[in-house]
Amino acid sequence: MGVWRRWILPITRLVMLAAIAVALVRMAFFGTTTEEASEVPTGSVVESQVPASIATVVNDVTVKGSIQPDPDVTVKATLQGKVSKIVAGQGATLAAGDPILVIFQETPVDPVVAADGTVTQPKPKVVTETVTASAAGSLAQLGVLVGQEVAVGDAVGRIAPPTFRATAPLTAEEQYRLVTQPTAAKVAITSGPAPFDCGDLRIGQQAAGGADGAGSTGDAAGAGGTG
Repeated sequence: MGVWRRWILPITRLVMLAAIAVALVRMAFFGTTTEEASEVPTGSVVESQVPASIATVVNDVTVKGSIQPDPDVTVKATLQGKVSKIVAGQGATLAAGDPILVIFQETPVDPVVAADGTVTQPKPKVVTETVTASAAGSLAQLGVLVGQEVAVGDAVGRIAPPTFRATAPLTAEEQYRLVTQPTAAKVAITSGPAPFDCGDLRIGQQAAGGADGAGSTGDAAGAGGTG
C-alpha cells in the first residue's frame, strides 16, 4: 500500500495532467482536424408562367330599379285675361301644339271728344291668345272654367306624356367603375318584353320630389335613361 500511494498514484496523476496539457496545446495551435461537411442548399425556385392571350375586357354595371312614367308637363297661361273657350277637355289625347283653351283680354280705350264736344266711347281693345300643348300626351288635368280670370304663368292644366323612364340607385363604388360617361343602357323587365336599349342616359343628383333617378336624369345615387 505504501508503494501505491507514494509512487504509482502520483505518477499516474502526472501522466494524466501531461496528456491534458498536450491536448490543450494541440487544440490551441493546430485546431481540430475534423472537417465540417459544407452545407449544400436543396431547395429550388420555380418561376410561374402565364400564357399571354388577347381578350375583351367587360365592365358591366348591373343595378336594380323600376319603371316610372315621365313627370307631367304643366300647362301655363300665356296671357292675362279671361278664359273664353275650352277646346280640349280633361282626358283628351293631344299632340304637341294642339290647342287647349283660348284666353281673351279687354283693354279700355280712352273716349274721343269731337270738335262740337260730342264724346264717343270706342270699343275696348280685345286680344286673344290660344294656349297650346307644349308636349304630346293626355290632358290629365284641366283646372279652369270659361270666364275664369287667369294671369300670365298660372297653371291651367297638366299633360301626362306617354313615355316612361327606368330609374335605379347607383352607389359611389358603381360610379367609379364607369370609366367613361355612358349614353345608353340595356333594360330588362321581369315578366316583360325582351331586353331593350334605353337611351338618353343621365347620372346626377335626384331632383326634389324624387322626379329623377336612373331615368332621364338619374341619381347621385342613381342613373338611367328613357326608352
